[in-house]
Amino acid sequence: AGAGEGGEGSQGLSNYGLSLQLPLLKLQSDSTDASAPSHVDDLSVLNVRDLQRQARLGLAWQKAVSVGRPQLLSLNLRRCCLRGAPVGALVESLRGCGALHSLLLDGCGAGDAAAALGELLRASRSLTKLGLGDSGFRGEGLALLAQGLSYNRSLTELDLSRNKRLGGDYDPHAHAEVGIPELAHALLRNQTLSSLSLASCGLGLLPNVPSPSEADLSLAAEAGAVAAAAAEALAAAREIESKGASAKGGKAKGALDLPALIAASAAAAAAAAVARQRAGAPQLTCALLGSALASNQRSALSSLDLACNPLGLPNLLALAQALPAALSLRVLLLRGSAGLEAINELARAVAKQGLIVLCDLHVGNPHDASLAPRPDTDKLDTDKLNTQKADTERADTGGAD
Repeated sequence: AGAGEGGEGSQGLSNYGLSLQLPLLKLQSDSTDASAPSHVDDLSVLNVRDLQRQARLGLAWQKAVSVGRPQLLSLNLRRCCLRGAPVGALVESLRGCGALHSLLLDGCGAGDAAAALGELLRASRSLTKLGLGDSGFRGEGLALLAQGLSYNRSLTELDLSRNKRLGGDYDPHAHAEVGIPELAHALLRNQTLSSLSLASCGLGLLPNVPSPSEADLSLAAEAGAVAAAAAEALAAAREIESKGASAKGGKAKGALDLPALIAASAAAAAAAAVARQRAGAPQLTCALLGSALASNQRSALSSLDLACNPLGLPNLLALAQALPAALSLRVLLLRGSAGLEAINELARAVAKQGLIVLCDLHVGNPHDASLAPRPDTDKLDTDKLNTQKADTERADTGGAD
């Protein structure tokens, strides 16, 4: 299968089947423009003929991988334009590759195969590197992937950078960005992952978070009062039974029905928890991730890349609060994510943690419109950068912080 398609732009294929790299797809258009690209990254520009060739190519490589499963060590599918069913079928076929240690899906539609990738992580005992940059992942896909990561004991490097729609979607039931609670749970359990990149994923910006209604707030208050009353009644009943049993030298006769009171108290507490959740405030992304790292004393995560995300001050302060207890971290990248108002707090947290050797707090955000190239002059507007640099210098020389 590889030899049949290899002449159409193959980037490299080992003769021994140990390391495979999927060939790029060429455009099959009627255009005679010599400047037309030889391959594409955007599926939308592929015509029907290209889509059919893509499906054939993906399924052909699925068969090729199935034949060479025991020998396959690495597979590179970067920028191969695969989407949908071909990606899922190919990933499914990798579950039997017991020696596979590197899988690179950057630039492909790996987000369409999130469930299959999660199962691959759950089953694999050899995979150490997984590249999913710019692969169409969203929060729902992140949740599926994180479920597999929770059970994985081999992966050391995970790249999810440049998935610009991964963040920004709010889950009203979890009160957090979609997929982040699952990722935090995975980081709480995982003991092998050493590098995680979430750069340029749109994390932290939640413009459409609904405020709790008055009815939800009232219900939460009522449920809390009921739970408190049930707990008091249970405590009083236990005290009465204890006194009665002590006075008679044994179990008191005609004692209150403690099992029923215990069940009522538990039910009231559960109802109060549900009501509080409905009326609760959003959980900050950095608070969830930082808490997981701080709580996992066996975490191996030494490098965390959160660069170029609109985290905002609350997220950064939450990260600074959790950072001193995240003793596994050695590299923290926040370029373009940390504003001047958070730098002092982050610097204090880094100093208190004492083990970080690289912390990038550059405040210039490449997504800032003022720093984008101008159409007329094709030059950068550096005024804002200079202002930020001067402000940073003044902040550094203004005090001990």
